Amino acid sequence: MDSDKALVVFQSKKIRRTWFKEEWHYSLVDIVQALTASVNSAAYLKN
Repeated sequence: MDSDKALVVFQSKKIRRTWFKEEWHYSLVDIVQALTASVNSAAYLKN
């Protein structure tokens, strides 16, 4: 597994991340889904 694109587990939900310019960047869609249990987290962000 590429450590620069490792998954993070939060409350048994997988959150994608990538290392870019000396910083971790996380998938906002994955974070919203983990925190809200939303079925369609992309639509949740649009509201």
